[in-house]
This record gives sequence, structure tokens and C-alpha cells, in this order.
Amino acid sequence: MEELDPAFPAWWLVYANRLKYYLRANDMREDEDKKAMLLSVCGAATFGIAQDLVASDTLETATYEEVLKWLSDHFAPQLSVIARRHTFCQRKQAPTKSITAFVAALRQLARDYGFRDQEEMLRDHLVCGIQEEQLQRQLFAKEKLSLSEAVREGVVADATASTTREICRIRSPPNARKAEVNAAAEASGASGAIAKLHVSTSPELSSQRHKPQPIKAAGDECHGFLPAERSVPRLWPAGA
Repeated sequence: MEELDPAFPAWWLVYANRLKYYLRANDMREDEDKKAMLLSVCGAATFGIAQDLVASDTLETATYEEVLKWLSDHFAPQLSVIARRHTFCQRKQAPTKSITAFVAALRQLARDYGFRDQEEMLRDHLVCGIQEEQLQRQLFAKEKLSLSEAVREGVVADATASTTREICRIRSPPNARKAEVNAAAEASGASGAIAKLHVSTSPELSSQRHKPQPIKAAGDECHGFLPAERSVPRLWPAGA
């Protein structure tokens, strides 16, 4: 059996329960043998804490149950029933946790917090604490609902959601989105080129670019289509 890490005191209750089965598996029935095994396998850090809680001579003469209680009071001090039930009622399903994991956590809390009717309390809190709103509304609509039925509905909903996500992932591989972005960029570039072509070939701009300028008479600066040094012949006599 591995050592207990004092940095994680929340694991003490699980560790103490495992220790009971470990002692039973090794056929240790005598109180002194149980205490010796506990102080041997718990690790140096936990052994030091046990020594700090009581005097060394007291630890030597203490019973197994006394040592177990001292460590339990240190690692997992008991709150009042009302405070523990408040913690239970505040528990909600985490987005990344499945229905079965949520139910297991609720069962552990209910067992430690001393509810009389655990099945009904677990059912109510399971339905109220479910993360998926559609499933929650579906369970709220049922006139009669047992804990097992609520768990079964939740497991089916989890499996359906998981299958749907997998299908969507297969149908939309990572490169599909990149291809869509590239296609959109290309389409955008083509549209810009077409727009520029349309502007450059628009009749208004063409008419402005190629609109003939008036041709002036000889001696004037020419801005038209004829060279400046050429003169325009008169079509009628001078002074007419």
C-alpha cells in the first residue's frame, strides 16, 4: 500500500477505507498489529504528523482506533450536519464530467453527510444539478421519476452527445476548415480583381480618358490630337 501524501488531505478518507481492506487482506486482527501497519505504510511525513499530534509515549501506548481518529481529525475535520448538507446542495455537474461521475460524487457526499432518504435526495439533486438544459427539462416533465431512471436517461444523453460530436469531427476534418478559409480568400481576391477590372473599363472613365480636346489655331499651344507646329488652314479669306 502506497504512502499518504499530506499535501492532499482530502484523500485521507479514501486512504483510511483502503487501509481497512489492506489489513483484512493481510489477516491482521490484533489492535497492536493494525497500529504498527498503519504507522509503517503511511509514510514518514504522515508518521511525523502523528507524532506531532500527541506525545511520543502516548503514540506508543495508544490504540489503533485512537491513532486513526487523531489522523482523521487532522486531515478531515468534521463540519456540522447543516454545513455538510449545504456543501452537498451546492454541488453541480462540471461541464467536463459525465452523468455517472456526477452521480458517484453525489453518492459519496450523501453517504458522508447523513441524509435519511438518500435515493430521493440524490434524484432531486441530480436533476437540479445537470449541466445539459435539454435533458434537465426532459426530466422535469416526468410525473414520476426514480433515481435509476434519471441516471439511465443521463447516460443515454451522454452517449448520444458523444456520438454526435464524433460524427461531426469525422465529417469536418481539421483541413476542411482551412480549405474553406483558402477558398473564401481566393474568392475575395477574385472579386477584388473583377471589381478593379470593372472600374478600369467603365464607360465613364474611358470617355474621360479618350475625350477629344479642342484644336486651336496656328500660333496657339496645341493640346489636341495634332502636333503644335502644324497649322490649321483657313477655309475663308482673311478679314471676312
